[in-house]
Formats: sequence, C-alpha cells, structure tokens
Amino acid sequence: MPDASFPDNAHVQAFLRGPNVSMSTVGVRHFNGLGQARNYAAKWMREKQVNASFTEGRAQGAYIIITKTRTWFAEHQKKLVE
Repeated sequence: MPDASFPDNAHVQAFLRGPNVSMSTVGVRHFNGLGQARNYAAKWMREKQVNASFTEGRAQGAYIIITKTRTWFAEHQKKLVE
C-alpha cells in the first residue's frame, strides 16, 4: 500500500509501503518485555484485524512480527468502485 502511514516508526511505514509480506521489529523498536510488545501491537492494530501481528520473545528480547494482509485494502478498493 504505497500511501500507508505509520507515524510512530519510519521503518514500519517503509515496510507497509513496500513489497515485503512480513517484518520483525528486532533492531527497529525495543520493548522492555512481552507485555510492552503486546500493548504496542494492540495500540496499532485495526479493530477486527485477525492475525496481523504476533508478539514473540521474552523480557528484553521481546519483538513483534508484523504480517500484511490484503483484507483491509481489498475492502476499501470495493468501496471506491461502488
């Protein structure tokens, strides 16, 4: 999605605009624990989004794997056609 916006992190925004399907936040965003990683993922996930991000790791090694889906994009493309 070339117009995707993620104001909290330029690396995540570049990923969302690019061709890759998934990315890890290792080296991109530091979390102090799994709870903080889960809260961050919950903050940025859209409602009704299923399996869009996963938290992993432990303690200082916690990270998120972000996976793009075409669901949101396809639904909004349909609305444009209507």
